[in-house]
Amino acid sequence: MPIDDLTALGQKMREARKKKDLTQQELADLSHVSVKQIANIEKRKMNPSYLILRALAKVLHISLDTLILLLQLKIGKHRTAEKIGYKLGLMLQFPHE
Repeated sequence: MPIDDLTALGQKMREARKKKDLTQQELADLSHVSVKQIANIEKRKMNPSYLILRALAKVLHISLDTLILLLQLKIGKHRTAEKIGYKLGLMLQFPHE
């Protein structure tokens, strides 16, 4: 993941954690993700897997769709959610209507 994407992801995760008034340790306990992994995501040192993102998003009450949309807007409006998801290493499945 490019540095700009990791920066946006780390900032969003930190903002959401602080909004919930959680420490990294408390978030780790609730999400079953290690404190070291959470710190590395927030410091832009780690490209988290889908499972880690899902666990953190669930505790922080952030949808992965919202997270990806925010990254999409940060990167540029011309890219689709699927491309952004692919860039994050996510296998996104959208319902077919």
